[in-house]
Amino acid sequence: MKRKGLLSVLLAILLLISGCTGKDGGRKPQAGIAENGANAIEGEEADMDVSENRVGNDDVEAGSGALPKEYDASYWKYDLELISAEADFLVEEGEFFLSAQYYQGEGICFYGNAEGQLLCYHAAGGEKELLLEGLPESYLVPSVRWYRDSENFYVCQKESLIILDINGQQTYKLDAGGNISGICSTQSEDIALLVNSVQGSGYMVLTLDKEKSALAGRTVVQDFFAVSTGYESDILVMTWQGVYDLNLKNGEKVWHMKWEGTSYTTGAGEKAPCAFIMQEQGRVEQIASNYDGQFFVESLCKINPSASGKILLTYRTSVASSEEKQLIAQFNKENEEYYVVLEERGDMYWVDYNNRNSMEIAAGKGPDIITTGAVRDMSNLAERGALENLEPYLQESGIRREDYFSSAMQDLGMENGIYGVGRSMELSVLYIREDFVEDAQNTGLEELLDNMEACSDNVVLSSSFGYDSAAVLWLFLHMSDDLFGMVDWENKTCDFSGELWERMLSVAGKYGVTERNTGAEEISCMLPVRSVGEFARIEAESQSRGMTAVGYPVNGGMAARIFTGTIAINASSANKEGAWEFIEYLLSEEVQRQVAENSFSVNRKIFQEAVDKADKENVYAYNKWYPAQEIYITDESIANCLMWIEGARPEPANTQYILRIVQEEAAYYFAGDKNTEEVSATIENRVRLYLAEMD
Repeated sequence: MKRKGLLSVLLAILLLISGCTGKDGGRKPQAGIAENGANAIEGEEADMDVSENRVGNDDVEAGSGALPKEYDASYWKYDLELISAEADFLVEEGEFFLSAQYYQGEGICFYGNAEGQLLCYHAAGGEKELLLEGLPESYLVPSVRWYRDSENFYVCQKESLIILDINGQQTYKLDAGGNISGICSTQSEDIALLVNSVQGSGYMVLTLDKEKSALAGRTVVQDFFAVSTGYESDILVMTWQGVYDLNLKNGEKVWHMKWEGTSYTTGAGEKAPCAFIMQEQGRVEQIASNYDGQFFVESLCKINPSASGKILLTYRTSVASSEEKQLIAQFNKENEEYYVVLEERGDMYWVDYNNRNSMEIAAGKGPDIITTGAVRDMSNLAERGALENLEPYLQESGIRREDYFSSAMQDLGMENGIYGVGRSMELSVLYIREDFVEDAQNTGLEELLDNMEACSDNVVLSSSFGYDSAAVLWLFLHMSDDLFGMVDWENKTCDFSGELWERMLSVAGKYGVTERNTGAEEISCMLPVRSVGEFARIEAESQSRGMTAVGYPVNGGMAARIFTGTIAINASSANKEGAWEFIEYLLSEEVQRQVAENSFSVNRKIFQEAVDKADKENVYAYNKWYPAQEIYITDESIANCLMWIEGARPEPANTQYILRIVQEEAAYYFAGDKNTEEVSATIENRVRLYLAEMD
């Protein structure tokens, strides 16, 4: 049978043997004794600074030439071209994955079976090779990692490193002093192990001295997906950030690739890297596996967008999702005239990042395309005339507003025009215990507060997501565009001294998760929903717990929250036509069908196609609270889902910055450090300053 028949636990195993493993309880490594009597660990762990010693070279190789770093250190002015090919591993019944590596430049995967055989599958062609026979059963279990070099096989069995000769005979065994999570050859052909560090945070790199049959500690790695032989230094480390060379003597890092600012993503849920090799500066090949147990061989190559000969469009966001990156990469491959360059926040503090972008755009500078996560207040930018009205572009392109959900076409508070569009929809509905709501259709903020004040039970709003009191306060306020009258946008004033405000503070303090009410009953559910199947499951689970759907407090009642990933065009862009071409691409039926695989499409036709494809007989077996309950997609659940989507509202863009101020300062009230008057005065001062800055 083909590798698709691998056990569903495969990815979990991959994560276990990679840097995604949990820590070993902070256990201090002990100096182990080898079977030949040698001291297994020599030297002390170096107290290394594991931060980036240097970001990279002043110039980095990128495709056809060197690209100097620009903008700031967060943005790397290159992209990555991804070439994917599914490896055809012909896995037989009863075989299971152990580990993967690159050996003599070729990607290989180790498998074991119940007959005590070690098998090797070659990633390039899928050929199978029998390496060893008659091995102990304990060597061939999914938790064991195998590695080989030209001289030996290495078996990583929890805290033990077992060294076998080329014929499979054990020569000696060492205690690593902690769980072994990674192994590779160094540039000098030694063996490096990544072991849970003594602090319980990060991984200690131990080097095997083959002559002394001993392990010596050098430096610490904070996180990793996979490790490989060094390109310019001792070892290469692949993390969620990118790939760097690591000098084991002084801990110095030299970055070769960073995912940030590129259209490539890894380790983000859809796949897990398990082995890689740097073929040359600016090119990496890796073996990765997804949740279905499928293996992929991916070749990543730095390319210079400027060398494409296309017009460059800058797309600025806070942190790009894997979907965003995928769509950007597709557009860049398919479009013959324009190339979208991704810019992300990086290590910059979100306040500084949002402020800088907002000021740049208001001053007639900044990127061609902007998202809500990258600015303080997109509505304010629209009001200033800093965002392009997309209505004429929609009319010229033939895109009809009625073919899309209303949340996809956003006026951003302007009376005439469309100033932002959404590429997909994520729905969130607040479910709350039935006795807190007398009439779900006629409930508002004050009615909700009345019932929450009257309750004397030991309850919290949500313990599943750790909603503290500041988060409960946010939940009350976040869907109102004027914080229920506390902010006057027209006159640029605010008032946080009213009775409603004091009631919200009091109730939020009562229903937030603290050390004192740990274990209290939670009365709400508010999970995000991206498909009719998810909605059916959450609706059934909530109802089984005595909860009813009410939505979130808004001006004039309650409504569901919809997130669409709002995208806008800078009115000062020199490439508005190109920016619109990218947005038009996102709204196309072809892309929306792709979007519908992981979230709700903003296109009504594509949304209905996804509903029609949904298997109404499919049992959603996962049920957090009642595992035995069978949950089905029904016509009623589909109708309810559509009802909530039609009435849903996006979070007001103009209040996001103020809400952060409110949460930050209200935390002092909930901690008992400030009274109501003090915290209200502080919030008012900060909000007034913000409103003045906007003017």
